[in-house]
Amino acid sequence: MQQIRSYREHFKDYFAIIWPVMINLLSFAFIAAADKIMIGRLGDAQRAGATLVNQLCFIPIIFSVGICTVLPSIVAAGDVQKKYRKATDSFAYLLTICILIAFLFGSFVWLNPNILYQLKQPREAIEAVKRFYWAVTASVIPSLLVQPMRKYMEGLGYFRLNMMMSLLGGATNVLLNYFLIYGIGIFPTLGVLGAGIATLVVRLINLIGYSLFILVMVSRKGKILSLGSSWKAGFHKRFRNLLILSLPGGGELTLRVLYTGFFPQIMLGFIGLQVQSAGSILFDILRYADMISLASAITSTILMGRAFGKGVSEEQARVGITGYIINAVFSIIAIIIILLFLPNILELNKASAQIKSLVLPVVGFAFLAQFLGSLNTLGVCVLRGKQDTVVPFVINLLGFGLLGVPIGYGLGLYLQLGMRGILIGICCGFLFTSIGIFWRFADQVGLWRSHISQGSVHIE
Repeated sequence: MQQIRSYREHFKDYFAIIWPVMINLLSFAFIAAADKIMIGRLGDAQRAGATLVNQLCFIPIIFSVGICTVLPSIVAAGDVQKKYRKATDSFAYLLTICILIAFLFGSFVWLNPNILYQLKQPREAIEAVKRFYWAVTASVIPSLLVQPMRKYMEGLGYFRLNMMMSLLGGATNVLLNYFLIYGIGIFPTLGVLGAGIATLVVRLINLIGYSLFILVMVSRKGKILSLGSSWKAGFHKRFRNLLILSLPGGGELTLRVLYTGFFPQIMLGFIGLQVQSAGSILFDILRYADMISLASAITSTILMGRAFGKGVSEEQARVGITGYIINAVFSIIAIIIILLFLPNILELNKASAQIKSLVLPVVGFAFLAQFLGSLNTLGVCVLRGKQDTVVPFVINLLGFGLLGVPIGYGLGLYLQLGMRGILIGICCGFLFTSIGIFWRFADQVGLWRSHISQGSVHIE
């Protein structure tokens, strides 16, 4: 009876946090969907080209998100222990790393202006998004700098701030897209370039907004100290320990984006423009379900960070199990809802009969991949809350690189199963990694034994 009451409390904790996180994530999905719908009305070449550019530019962003995902856990644990210096130091170091990533990405883009042609994608798609490419790559830099600020706010419990920033940014993005793509009122008709300019403007606004909030509001509450103190005694040890925690997280999240977005899009491009456009629509549909299940995963990182800060092993186990249950239920509900509205979603995307004939036969494999991927994400986030990031990265590297991608390439291109073969490969990789990561979680919290392992890296 006591265990039932304790689980009930954990469910309450999850649902107290999960709604603003879910609204925040869904706003991103709907913004992306609005972009794709408006761009898709311009033609298949614009849709496929814009998806390719977004996938390419998403790699450095998702790497910065990945290295910052450990920050909410550190901040939450420091908040429980009243060790605000640890949180401040970690924020300062990760912000510095993101500034470095922005510099490296900017240098790479300007030194490789023909990168899209080097990927050997349909030339028609590349020609359609040349100017869009430069606007979106410029918008990556402010987006990189915002990531540590967002995660710092999550760790301190400012979930509604992130939600409001996302909603306002999303509404602004959609309106600017509409006016700039189609030339409404006094605005010029810029086509796909208008979507790129809208993205750049909104990301700059987000950077300014978060910077002002951190400098003014949070400093008044005393939860952020002088950032200059972060670079004093003990810097090398703290910075090294943070890198040990954060870099595998960045690598793991980057692997996931490459595995579920960039590599499939490239392989579909080898098959043809129509298949690549169909794949773009299908993976956008899956993103809705991903955002719903990802909310429980992000919440689990924060709650696990708090439990880890208390040092109570039994509570860590209950937090993780509760997260798995909520994640599975939310994923199934999201899949059912999307299946019910799938014809309407395809109509909104102006999918032709040929595109529908490519998407509908593989929907089952796509949603199986999404469900297995949601379990993988939840496990990774739970372990990240325990500041265990290296082993999940290695498991995903092996599962994605040695199993999922080779199987997808072999079935999809070599055996000419097309999109179905690529999705089967993705399912195989996620199945292997989901089992491996759950096994790691069970071992860490003592589900297989009475003794609890506490061998993770700590930031002193």
